[in-house]
Amino acid sequence: MCMSTNDRRAQVLFAPEQYQSLESLALRQKRSVGSVVREAVDDLLARQRDDRVAALTIVLAGGDGASEPALGPLTVEQWRVENEDRDRGFDEK
Repeated sequence: MCMSTNDRRAQVLFAPEQYQSLESLALRQKRSVGSVVREAVDDLLARQRDDRVAALTIVLAGGDGASEPALGPLTVEQWRVENEDRDRGFDEK
């Protein structure tokens, strides 16, 4: 007997047309409706993960997503050069 690693159950209600489409797809692929639904959930979660990684990459690169991202995060020396005037203002007080 094969033990499944799936140990959580959810009840999902589908419109008749949705369920009929799921059944047809499962039948064509010789799979269960449950496995088709689990695959769809896995795909959705993977896309969301990919979207978060892409957004984080843009943020870390210094871009805003609307234009080309910056060449990458600043080095400590680049930050010092860019903030030299501001830092000098603090020293004068």
